[in-house]
Parts: sequence; structure tokens; C-alpha cells
Amino acid sequence: MRPLYFLLGCCFFGLGAVGTVVPRLPTTPFMLLALWAFSKTSQRFHNWLYSHALFGPPLQRCHSHGVIPFNAKLLAVATMAVSFMYLPLLRQPKRLDKGIHRTGDAVRGRIHSQ
Repeated sequence: MRPLYFLLGCCFFGLGAVGTVVPRLPTTPFMLLALWAFSKTSQRFHNWLYSHALFGPPLQRCHSHGVIPFNAKLLAVATMAVSFMYLPLLRQPKRLDKGIHRTGDAVRGRIHSQ
């Protein structure tokens, strides 16, 4: 499992790094996921990301205060709402559609609670 977590951490880090230059692609959520994945595999990479000059401060704020900034919440909910509008255009089983909506509801509830 460690190699899988390490690979996930690298992928999430890559997406977060791309998010620094691509508009509307969030950085902090991907960096939080990378930090989590690295904590499962490599303390060295975890510490490097946590103390990074560019990516470290938002991660440290999320860790110390346990909150998601309002702008990030707003962007996340808006992105989910837009993606849910596209769901009827896709052809997928009804069970998958219901599962996606339940997952979205759970994520929105978690975002709202912080």
C-alpha cells in the first residue's frame, strides 16, 4: 500500500502545482490530499511539503485552525454545482448517479461544517 499512497501523493502534488498556474483549478485541496498521502508513506516528503515556502503556509493554516477559507469553500461548492448540472447529459446507471449525488451531499455538508 505504501507505493500506492506515494504515487497518489505525487499525483495530488502535481495537480496542486498545476493549480497554481491554471485558473479555477484549486491548489490547497490537492496539496492537503498530497500531505495526507505522504503522511502514510514518507515523513521526509510530508515534512518537505508542510514546510514548503509556497505550499506550506496554507497547509499549516488548515492544520492549525482546522478551517477551509471561505473563497475555497465557495469555489468548491460552485464547481460541484456546475458538474452536477452535466450529470444528466452523461449516460450512466441510475445507481451511479445516486451515489454521485450522495457523495456530493456529504462533501458539501463537510465543507459547510468547517
